[in-house]
Amino acid sequence: EGMINVARKMLEDGTVTLEKIAEFVGLSVDEVKSIKVDQNM
Repeated sequence: EGMINVARKMLEDGTVTLEKIAEFVGLSVDEVKSIKVDQNM
């Protein structure tokens, strides 16, 4: 849950690629994409 919140904040910032977010927080790119869709970004 904590890393998902970090990923959300990184997505909101918009300066980090999905691949880098996935690498930094330990999620797959698909999981990061799913978070992005959930946030309607």
